[in-house]
Amino acid sequence: MKRELVERELTPEGPSRGQGIKGPRPSRTVTVNLAESPLAWLHARGHLSDQLRDAGEALRADYERGQLSASITMRWDAVRVKSTGERGLSPNERQIAAR
Repeated sequence: MKRELVERELTPEGPSRGQGIKGPRPSRTVTVNLAESPLAWLHARGHLSDQLRDAGEALRADYERGQLSASITMRWDAVRVKSTGERGLSPNERQIAAR
């Protein structure tokens, strides 16, 4: 397995999600492997069987392939301005206009 180790500050909520440690060294740090999935971690410690790990990784791959996660890029959907008063087409009108 590939290892991508990063040192992160340990906060009361868990490891910080920043880009590493900058400035003065914090009181507590933890080393995080960014290439390891939580499922692999649980499997390595005997909490998940091979079947459960494989099923979880397949579900994660489907989730990412289906782009079901939060969008981090520009959305090109039409933007409606509330002050125009125009409500646009109803769902039925959109269906007819698509034909």
